Amino acid sequence: FMELFGVTYPGGEFGFTLEHWVAVLNDDLFFRSLINTVKLGLGAAFAGVFVFSLIAYVIIRSRVAGRNVLDILVWLPWAIPGILLSLALLWMYLGTPFLSVLYGTLLGLIFAMVFKEMPIGVNLMKTGFMQIGPELEEAARVAGANWWQTYWRLFVPLLAPTAATVGMLTFISSVKDISTMVLLSTPETRPISILLLDYMTNGLVESGAVVGVITTVLTVGVAFVGRSIGMGLR
Repeated sequence: FMELFGVTYPGGEFGFTLEHWVAVLNDDLFFRSLINTVKLGLGAAFAGVFVFSLIAYVIIRSRVAGRNVLDILVWLPWAIPGILLSLALLWMYLGTPFLSVLYGTLLGLIFAMVFKEMPIGVNLMKTGFMQIGPELEEAARVAGANWWQTYWRLFVPLLAPTAATVGMLTFISSVKDISTMVLLSTPETRPISILLLDYMTNGLVESGAVVGVITTVLTVGVAFVGRSIGMGLR
């Protein structure tokens, strides 16, 4: 709301204004970035819940050889700084022929965010699986259910509160992340976090602050919605 960011004092030359809000809300780039952010967040949330639950199932319930190694490798994304992870994914996209189509697309950004959030997502889902006794799965198998039927009709309802939490955290991370997406997004797929960075680097600090406030409101709103859904599923 400051006319000049960081400069305000009683009787001074600069005061408060809504001009920066008007400028951002009238900027087509902002609305395109906001739509990209919502698509990215929802895509990463749903894809993350599915992928994280499968990995957690393999680690906790299966007898697959090497699952202990997989349990350790799950922590790998948190061992790599965000900008280096972005660079590594960029090299992978551009250096692998069948993955080059992912560069600059929302699908490529979704993959990056799912990979980045794998440590917390998988470990939360592991906790959920450990709270479900193996007798339920054994009873489902005795009753003639195949793996998919057991997973869909047994685990999905019981893991719904945990899945809601994982989806919420993944969505929020996708909304505010900069370092992982900075090298992977293009003007067509730019989320609001990268738009904020663009404003700041171009000297539009006030517009960047407006986008920062909107990002905060969006993440807090999603947190409240996710909490309400999770409590309702218990």
